[in-house]
Amino acid sequence: MKNFKLLLGVLLISTTLFAQHSEEELENNSHNEGTHTVSHGKNMIAIDYGIDHIKEGVKHGDAIDEEGHWVSSIGIDYFRGISEKWGVGVKFDIQLGHYIIPHKENLERENAFIALAVGSYKILPKWGVFAGAGVEFEKNENLGVIRVGTEYLFHLKHGWAIPVGFFWDIKEGYDVYAFTVGIAKHF
Repeated sequence: MKNFKLLLGVLLISTTLFAQHSEEELENNSHNEGTHTVSHGKNMIAIDYGIDHIKEGVKHGDAIDEEGHWVSSIGIDYFRGISEKWGVGVKFDIQLGHYIIPHKENLERENAFIALAVGSYKILPKWGVFAGAGVEFEKNENLGVIRVGTEYLFHLKHGWAIPVGFFWDIKEGYDVYAFTVGIAKHF
């Protein structure tokens, strides 16, 4: 847990420093519509639906299943571009499920809420990667989380987009991977 707190502190300090030193306009937050360029701003907010796989998880009340357990999740993300390629943001997710991690002293999880600070990098104008750290809040026990993932944006008109993503959460005692799809607005 000590290493996790150190990593979280370094991440938060570095993202703050990046944000203070960058005032560039994001050229990748604009695209061509017809013969002219339309800018949609540095900010993006998204609402996502995800399907999460907990390999070590067992549905509450079921026998141990070697294939793990699937739960739905809903998330809200906010990102701000700090340069042409780099961004910072926050991700808030809630897992809509009740399950147990048997190998970790029967750790019970029910509707866990996850809050993360993340940094992002655009590999291509519509495709990026992100990584960050945060906390999973749950009534039985709070856990540290490190998340790495990727997201592709299908741009629509007027600053709207459909983000499709994949991420991997590394938690204290178990891992989760998820597929997400949502609706996003640049402003």
